Formats: sequence, structure tokens, C-alpha cells
Amino acid sequence: MAHIYGKPVAAVVKEGFGLAFIAYPDALAKLPISPLWSILFFFMFVIVGLDSQFTILEVITTCLTDAFPAIFKSKRISLTIGTCVTVFLLGLQCFTRAGIYWVTD
Repeated sequence: MAHIYGKPVAAVVKEGFGLAFIAYPDALAKLPISPLWSILFFFMFVIVGLDSQFTILEVITTCLTDAFPAIFKSKRISLTIGTCVTVFLLGLQCFTRAGIYWVTD
């Protein structure tokens, strides 16, 4: 990409969101059977995101259940639903115009 655009590598590819959503899709578009590779690349993002969400949810609920067994042992489903709602509400701020600032800073 740096050769094609006539720029140094540091100016074309930077770390962060630009790498995942600008540089890689541009490189995938130049491969043979590019729609297949693009679909697989973004499917990978979905799978990694879901896996991370399940891991975070399980860690939070297990820590709370282990820390307070008298309260949460019999209410595991309610705790899981409450944790899901809380994480969802905390994640809503990423959809505002200031969302990129919450993610990067």
C-alpha cells in the first residue's frame, strides 16, 4: 500500500482502528476472490467480539458469585441478566458522537 500510494509506511498504516478498518480491507480488496476474504475477515471480528463478551460476562458473574455466595448462589440467572443489562448500558456511550473518545482514551 505504501508503494502504491507513494507514501512512507508509517503514513499509510497506523495502529488502532485505522489498521483494522482501513488498511486490512484495502489489502483484502486486492486479493483474488476478495469478497470471500472480506466476509471471512469481518466474520472473524464478529466471532472475536462475541467471545470477548462471553468471557467478560462469565468473569463478572463468577467473581460476584464467589465473593458473595449467600446472596448470588441461588440467583445466578438474575445476576447474569443484570450484568448483561449493565454492560449493555455502559456500552451505549460508544454509539454517541463522543464514542471514539471513550474507546481510545
